[in-house]
Amino acid sequence: MKRKNFYRFINNKALLIAGLIALVFCMTFTSCDLPEENEVTSFTLNQTSINMWEGDIDYLYVVSANAAYQSVTYKSDDTSIVTVDAKGIVKLPASFKPGETNIRVTIGKVTVPCKVKVETATSNKLVTGVTLVTISINMTVGGNADLSAKVTPSDAAKPGVFYISDNTNVAKVDAGTGKVTAVATGTAKITVTTKNRNKTDVCNVTVQAPAAVPVTGVTLSPTTLTLAVGTSGDLTASVQPATATNKTIFWDSSNDDVATVDENGKVTAKAKGTAVIWATSQDGGKFDKCNVTVNDAAITGTITLSKNLFLLKGGTATLTATGIASGTAVTWSSSDTNIATVTGNGVGGNVTATQTPGTATITAAITGGTSATCTVTVLDPKDPTAFYGTYTAKYSNNTVTETIVLTKTTFHIEDTVISGANAEFLDFAITEWDTVTTHPSATNQKDYPIVLKITGKITGAKPDKLDLYGSLTSAGFSSADFNETTCTMYFYVSNNGTFVRTPFSSSKNTQNNGVAPVAMNSTSNKVLRVYTKTATTP
Repeated sequence: MKRKNFYRFINNKALLIAGLIALVFCMTFTSCDLPEENEVTSFTLNQTSINMWEGDIDYLYVVSANAAYQSVTYKSDDTSIVTVDAKGIVKLPASFKPGETNIRVTIGKVTVPCKVKVETATSNKLVTGVTLVTISINMTVGGNADLSAKVTPSDAAKPGVFYISDNTNVAKVDAGTGKVTAVATGTAKITVTTKNRNKTDVCNVTVQAPAAVPVTGVTLSPTTLTLAVGTSGDLTASVQPATATNKTIFWDSSNDDVATVDENGKVTAKAKGTAVIWATSQDGGKFDKCNVTVNDAAITGTITLSKNLFLLKGGTATLTATGIASGTAVTWSSSDTNIATVTGNGVGGNVTATQTPGTATITAAITGGTSATCTVTVLDPKDPTAFYGTYTAKYSNNTVTETIVLTKTTFHIEDTVISGANAEFLDFAITEWDTVTTHPSATNQKDYPIVLKITGKITGAKPDKLDLYGSLTSAGFSSADFNETTCTMYFYVSNNGTFVRTPFSSSKNTQNNGVAPVAMNSTSNKVLRVYTKTATTP
C-alpha cells in the first residue's frame, strides 16, 4: 500500500470510530429527554403568585395535568423568606423576612414556579376568626355536601380560606369551594383555614352505607318468543325500582330439552316444543316469565312460483313451488277465496277458480324460510273484453313462433314461421263474437264456448299444404287455391284461460264455399296452437 493511501485509510477509520462514539453518546444521554408514553408534560397550579403578610399561611396544589401522576414535590428557592411542606402548605419562617422568591412544583421532569411576595401588612383589618356554618355532617357513600365558612371581621382585608380533609379515603373536599364528596364508610375531619392569620375551624364528617332499596318487581321483554331449532334469542329483565340495591337475576328454563337460558338471558332452541323461561330476583324473589315456542329448523332455499295464472270460472290448475326439496312442508293461502281457493301442504298447490271473475294472490310459504306469490286471474268466457291482450303461441311440434294481439276491433298475427315456408296472416278483422256453446267440429271442446270467429285473407308464399292448420288438401284444396283465399278461424278457450285455435273453414271465391272446419288432431297433425296470455302483472 502506498504511503498516501495508507494515511487516507487511517484518517477514514478514525472518522468512523468517532461517529460511532457520538451515536452511542447520543443514545445514552439524550434519549431520556424524549417523553415516555403517558408521561406528564404539563400541569396547572391553583395559583401562580402568592402575597403573604406576617402570620399568613397558604395552600399550593395541582389543579390539572395532561397525564396521571403518582407524586408531587415542592421546593422553596429561599427558605429564609418562605417554606413549603410536602403537602403544599406554604408558611413563613419564625423570623419574619420580607422579600420575594419562588416555590417550584415538580411532577416527573416538569417544573412549574409560583412567585411568592412577603411583605408587611398594608391594612389593619386582619382576620380574627373563622366559623363553619356546619360543624357535623352525616353522609352516605357517593353523596355530596357543601361547607360554608364565615370569616370575621366581615370586612377583613384578606378573607381567603382553603379546606383540607384528614382522611381522603373516607371524604374528599375541594380545597377552594369546600364541596365534600363521601367516598367510603368511616369518619373524617374537614378543616377550614384562613390564609390571613391562620385561623381554623373543623367539621366532623361521618359516612355511612346507603340504605338498601328492595326489589318490588321484575319485568321480562319479550314475554313470548318463537325460535327455530339451532337459533337463539335474547331476553331482557328489568328490575323495579331502577334504584334497587340488589339487581341480581337468576334465570331458569322449565324444559332444558327444548330451550336453555344462560346467565345473561340468552335463550337457545334445542328441540321442537315449548318451554317457559323464568327470571327471578335474588332480592325478594320477584319474577316474570317468557313463553318460548321452538319450531323445526328453518329450511334453506328460495321458494319460487309462476308469476301469473289465468283460469275460466270454475277452472282448476296446479301450481308447483320450485327451489326447495320435494318433501318440504309448504303453507298455501289465497288473498281472496271468493275468487280463487288453494289447497295443499307440499310443493303442489291446487287452485280452483270460483264463479266470480277477478284477481287473487296465491302465496306459498315455508316455515322459517321464504315465500312466493302468484297472481290468479279468473275470466268469464262469455265476456270478450276479459280476453283483450297479447298472447304467445305454444305448439306441439315447436316449429312455429307466433304472437297474437286481441283488442275490441283488431286481431293481428305476427312473427309467423311455418316449417321453412313463408306464409303470413295479417290484419284480420273481428267480424263476430259468437256465443255458441259447442264448437261445430272440434273434439273435446263441448264444455267451452266459442269466443270469437274471424274472417280474413291468406297472403304470402304458397305452401304445398297448409300445415299450420292441418292438411286441408284432404278437403279438396291444393297450392293453387291460395291466391285470394278468404278464411274463417274459430278460437275457443280452454279451462286454464288460454286460447286454442282450431282448423278453420276456408272459402274460395270460385268454389267450395262454406267447407266446414277440419277436425283437429294434435297427434297426427302436430300443429295444435295454444295461446298463453302475456300477463301485465310482475
